[in-house]
Amino acid sequence: MNRESSRSKVVATVRELLLAGELRQGERITEESVAASMQVGRHTVRAAFAELMSMGLLEHVPNRGARIPILDAERINDLWDYRLTLEAGAMRIIVERQHDLGSLEQRTQDLLDLPADAPPAEVASVHQRIHTSIIELSGVERLHEAYARCEAELLWVVSTVNDVYDARVLGEIHRELLASTRAGGQAAVDALTTDIEKGRAALLDSIRRSTMSRAPFMGVMPAHALPRGDHV
Repeated sequence: MNRESSRSKVVATVRELLLAGELRQGERITEESVAASMQVGRHTVRAAFAELMSMGLLEHVPNRGARIPILDAERINDLWDYRLTLEAGAMRIIVERQHDLGSLEQRTQDLLDLPADAPPAEVASVHQRIHTSIIELSGVERLHEAYARCEAELLWVVSTVNDVYDARVLGEIHRELLASTRAGGQAAVDALTTDIEKGRAALLDSIRRSTMSRAPFMGVMPAHALPRGDHV
């Protein structure tokens, strides 16, 4: 396995562990432990960590190395302001230029087709595809590139608060969003803004409740938490 594919494997593995809730907020993750567990070189791990940091899935703490970010109101608000700016801009382009809504319709139906007991991670993933399709339908490549920088972080954030993502409730909300988008005009932008702001409020409430019930984990990720791989 070459260094590039090894880096991608490390990125994918850490991302999957985060989405599965196996790495906790505040948990330190060291180059040494990842290199040993996955049998890859330190340079490969360092490159993977840099990519994960750019995705918002790791953060550097001076004199302590990398750790899983700790979610708080400031981080949520910053991320939601960023996504709202991009998605609302994309929606304005879609309705003004009357773009075809085929992919948005299909992804909305995918959400509606999920069973009521679908795993929260699956619900969050299918839900996120709807919002990604809004960016894609704008046809503006720079919007797509800017949004790609927050997609992984958005998925991770919602995966930490599973109680927010109910398939049936989200399905009905996005059925209404699709109807407003078909109607066009400012109503479409307003419906999208309302949807995103409801998500923000629910996340902030969940984080407040979580903060009252437990403190973030401040330990170090054990070496056995990552799968072993081929040496590079």
